[in-house]
Amino acid sequence: MRRSILLAAIMAAGAGAALAADNRPSPDGWKFVVSASGAAMEHPPLLPLSLGEDKPDLILKEPAYRGQPLYGLLRYGSDTSPQVPIVVVSRGQHDFDLYVDADRDGQITDKELANGDGRLRRVAITSEINYLDRVSDEYPRQVIFRRGIIANSIGLATLGYLEGQVEIAGRKIAARRVDGDANGLFSDPRDRLWLDLNGDGQWDAFTEQFPLQPVMVLSGTRYAMRTDQAGTRLALEEITGVGTLRLRLASLPQGALVRSVEVALMGDDRSVYAVRSDGDAVTVPVGNYALRSLRLSVVDATTKKPWNFQFSRHEAPHDKHWHTIAAGQELTLDPCGPLQLTAEGNDLKRTAQPGRDVVVNPRLWTAEGLLITSSDRNEKPVQLFGRASAGNEYCADVTLCQTDGMKVAQHMSGFA
Repeated sequence: MRRSILLAAIMAAGAGAALAADNRPSPDGWKFVVSASGAAMEHPPLLPLSLGEDKPDLILKEPAYRGQPLYGLLRYGSDTSPQVPIVVVSRGQHDFDLYVDADRDGQITDKELANGDGRLRRVAITSEINYLDRVSDEYPRQVIFRRGIIANSIGLATLGYLEGQVEIAGRKIAARRVDGDANGLFSDPRDRLWLDLNGDGQWDAFTEQFPLQPVMVLSGTRYAMRTDQAGTRLALEEITGVGTLRLRLASLPQGALVRSVEVALMGDDRSVYAVRSDGDAVTVPVGNYALRSLRLSVVDATTKKPWNFQFSRHEAPHDKHWHTIAAGQELTLDPCGPLQLTAEGNDLKRTAQPGRDVVVNPRLWTAEGLLITSSDRNEKPVQLFGRASAGNEYCADVTLCQTDGMKVAQHMSGFA
């Protein structure tokens, strides 16, 4: 069976040196800027990427390392973008070799060795957004890596920011957008929007920095934040009506405890919103919405250990997946709902032949049309960019049986 098979049965059971930034502005005038080393807003706080001794299946070729390699996987782009293999080789207390498979071809060669010495490396990586019906969008970015004191992790962050303007009450306001979760995109809950409200050319972290939320309040006026996933456009539109959205999981086993729920919404005007819920209703502009992704962390009632899951949209929403939020009304939505496990593949329609592979695509869907992309049991909830620690990342185990129940073949694989 192919290594690329997407398997979800576990749920059923329970680069070289950094290159210059691409400063070409988007059609709406936003451009990616990388600050000089040590300058203000050079990068947001670094986030840890877990490393382990087990080589990922994505790596097909390796050079002769100058030490013991540790491996990680970086999801740089949308939830379904191909992962970037990372290899860290310690060469003493302070120095190390860093290999970044920025082109995602599985070939780790000397050209993937990042230049530099000491604890820091800067690497050019493209952030990708994948679509069902057209080719991926690609956005050149730069990423900084810093070797930490703890041997099994490395810190990383997207360098620089997106720079542009936003019109507020007839005024053009200088704005910057920062990638807070190290995935090369700019519409997630950890990302930040900076607005030079007083026009002094300075950036006050207390009064001019804002989280990415569906509704912003500036000087007592509510604005809807209209943006896309990559950050190529942004508008703040004064709101004439709002409703509320409450996330409520109704299909968990008895006794299970919800640790966190995070969803990304997509509007029918192609705007995207990120919502983190602690049980309270979230204020959103009126409109039609569908779920784009779901991150869920729960505690098992029996073992008291965490389960972390991530689901993403792989298909355009069907009519039943769109939900209307009207002015002054509250919509209660189960972002998960009853799960559906399906098996797809043309080989399932044919008689299996001796000596030939059988390609099967088991897929686990939520009621809102989202497909599982990761599952782990780490103490920290699953991240878009991270790789689970060895032994804690879950995959699917698929067994091919004859009609009499006799096992014929077995295969295991991670998620997309």
